[in-house]
Amino acid sequence: MFSKFVKTNEKIDYNILEKIKDKYPDKVPVIVREIHPDLELSRRKYLVPKDITYGQLLYTIRSKMRNLQSSEALYLLAGKKYTFVPITKPIGSTFEEYNEDGFILLTVTKESTFG
Repeated sequence: MFSKFVKTNEKIDYNILEKIKDKYPDKVPVIVREIHPDLELSRRKYLVPKDITYGQLLYTIRSKMRNLQSSEALYLLAGKKYTFVPITKPIGSTFEEYNEDGFILLTVTKESTFG
């Protein structure tokens, strides 16, 4: 059901989003997009519990990436303003701050850390 609320052309079906929020009140819908052209995400939409941290979500995202080297670091940026997200904070505690019409929009970027 969650995969239906964002179409391929980034149009959001808010009726389905409301149904998801009613069915799973303890979870937060998250959409992840990449900003770096070399990143390949296998999943872009997540329905995550409110009590997990951004670091745990980043670990899940990293484990699903196909072409990421061990020497490259991932960074999460939230919202349309690309705010750096502290990885120790729970997703539920920052939902109101990064809320984009009922979901959190995260952008993933990478940086070479060891040269």
